[in-house]
Amino acid sequence: MTEKRKVRIVEGVVAKAKAVEAEATTSVQVSIIESDALLEIECRHKEGLLLDVMQMLREVRIEVIGVQSSLNNGVFVAELRAKVKEHANGKKVSIVEVKRALNQIIPHAVD
Repeated sequence: MTEKRKVRIVEGVVAKAKAVEAEATTSVQVSIIESDALLEIECRHKEGLLLDVMQMLREVRIEVIGVQSSLNNGVFVAELRAKVKEHANGKKVSIVEVKRALNQIIPHAVD
């Protein structure tokens, strides 16, 4: 994760120290083994991002079966588990194709 928080216990009360806001890094990891896919995304948040990702996956015949996502200090993190389906020609989408499509959707850090 790009953010670290310090937690102190003071007389039974949890006090959170202000987190140092770190630069949001962009990370896209895609693993496909046979018909099982795991996608891990970390990037700056933008409105509707998760929906955009899921629609793009549907277009390339990847059926999302599980999603775990969070948004913290403007950083969006998601893990999607999915099944890869064959296209009409019998071929399946490749890792490179999925990464390319995801990178067109997700916001990238501005230097």
